[in-house]
Amino acid sequence: ADKIYKCLQANSFTAEELDYRQEFDASWAGQEMFASKNFRQGFHKGLIAGMFNTGLHLLSKGKIPAGRKILPADFTRMKEANNPKEHLRIRTDQMLYLDIMGDVYLSGTMHREDEPSHITFKDSALLAEDNRLYDSPATRFCPAEVYEKKEDEQGRFIDIQLNFSNCLHCKPCVIKDPLQNIIWAPPEGGEGPNYKKM
Repeated sequence: ADKIYKCLQANSFTAEELDYRQEFDASWAGQEMFASKNFRQGFHKGLIAGMFNTGLHLLSKGKIPAGRKILPADFTRMKEANNPKEHLRIRTDQMLYLDIMGDVYLSGTMHREDEPSHITFKDSALLAEDNRLYDSPATRFCPAEVYEKKEDEQGRFIDIQLNFSNCLHCKPCVIKDPLQNIIWAPPEGGEGPNYKKM
């Protein structure tokens, strides 16, 4: 806000003048973030290395280990599905443990059924490849059954049906998609989960 105010006063909005990183890093918020950086990255090589990294980090208030550690993207860690097992759903009692559609309802998710889907595929031909290599992981890691696998009578893959109106906007589909074939965009009208009844 300070940077924008100064730019408005000077009536100049270049990228250099709008860059707030230096001022933010010097502020209380920047110092707090500096002291808590790299926690997750420290555990990338295992529990022992992570505990050692966390201890150094806490004692040095973020100075050790130095720099910002970058992890590989989550989708690069997906393993191919060799002899995948049938995915069994846990039985629900509708009292203590709700089914997926009950959870979607309670999240207050609202999308008009006639609006364009905010989820698309870059290349529909890659869906069969995704199924062959990874057994269509989006059908398993989506908590709201947005991605539904269609198969013929012999159990052969046909297509993925998109039930976009169930979408909770959690986006593991984009983060974990091994072929990076899913495009997620904000839906028309800003619709989505409301979470009033959770």
